[in-house]
Amino acid sequence: MVYEDTALVAFDKPSGLLVVRDRWDRELANLVDEVRAAGHADWQNVHRIDRETSGLILFAKSAEALTHVARQFEGQQVAKTYLALVSPAPTAATGTIDAPLADDTQRPGRMIVSQRGAAARTDYEVLEAWRGRWAWLRLRPHTGRTHQLRVHLAMLGSPIVAEHPMKVGCPPWK
Repeated sequence: MVYEDTALVAFDKPSGLLVVRDRWDRELANLVDEVRAAGHADWQNVHRIDRETSGLILFAKSAEALTHVARQFEGQQVAKTYLALVSPAPTAATGTIDAPLADDTQRPGRMIVSQRGAAARTDYEVLEAWRGRWAWLRLRPHTGRTHQLRVHLAMLGSPIVAEHPMKVGCPPWK
């Protein structure tokens, strides 16, 4: 746990841990089940991030808090910022990727850029680049589509370099 007040709790989710139960394998470890097993059955996650992504996840302690914060996310009043290492570096130092995303019918659980998909927009900024081969980016998604950042950066020609394994035996609230 990295933050707590009377309405909200923020956890530092490690890479490799799902936020909610997997659609296909209900037995995979996930943050919601771990929080409930720790005695907080009434806490609800406000949002999600991909399994491979590490970062802060907010939980609401009441239905009222969940409704209030979820409306802020839905209204795009919450500024989300991500950092990513990509290779190669994008050709432009800043930009916007505006490309709709849809489920990949050939590979369940994966997303693709598709005109039949839902609108998705990501701003990026190169914070540092090394010989054009690598770049450290700041990403600001305006929508929250599944795998949005990964798919958008791959489409740009600058895919995310690596996914980090989960820190086994280290629950995010310790």
